Amino acid sequence: MRAQNAALDDIRITVSDETIHVSSDRQFAWATNRWKFAAKMGDQAIELPLRCTWVLEKREAGWVIAHFHKSVGMAG
Repeated sequence: MRAQNAALDDIRITVSDETIHVSSDRQFAWATNRWKFAAKMGDQAIELPLRCTWVLEKREAGWVIAHFHKSVGMAG
């Protein structure tokens, strides 16, 4: 992951379609959103539509990300 990030420049993420849910006991939350991920690798421009899912857990120090997943969304 670090090597991939180091190979990219000018990273831009545009977030859309964000939905956040909180459990009834307020100890967990989950969210979905879409990213338009754009960057440059050398002279080559890269643009990917990504779908993201987040799971968060409330701890003493505050909310932490327990799980994060992103995948390339289909064009549509």
